[in-house]
Amino acid sequence: MPIGLGQGLVRLLQFSGILSSDSSNKLQLAYWESLVREYFTPKVLMKFTLWKDNQRDEEKPFEIGVPILPRFFLMTTQSGVKSMTRVPHSS
Repeated sequence: MPIGLGQGLVRLLQFSGILSSDSSNKLQLAYWESLVREYFTPKVLMKFTLWKDNQRDEEKPFEIGVPILPRFFLMTTQSGVKSMTRVPHSS
C-alpha cells in the first residue's frame, strides 16, 4: 500500500462515521459548513450519480464543489436520506 493511502482511508472512515451518527446539529447549515471545511480541500469536486428506480439507463450525473457541499448535505438530511454508498470510480 503506498504511503499516505491509509491516511486517506482513515479520514474517509471518520467522515462516514460522522454521517451515520445521530445528531440534531445535522439540521443546521453551520454544522455542515464546519464539517466540509474539516474534511474537504477548497477545490474538491464531489461527483455522484442518481438513478431512477435503480435503472442504469436512467442515470443523471452531478458534480458539485465546496461552496455547495454544505447545503447539499443539509438538504439530503432534511429530505430524509438515510443511506449513501461510495462506489469506486472507474476511468
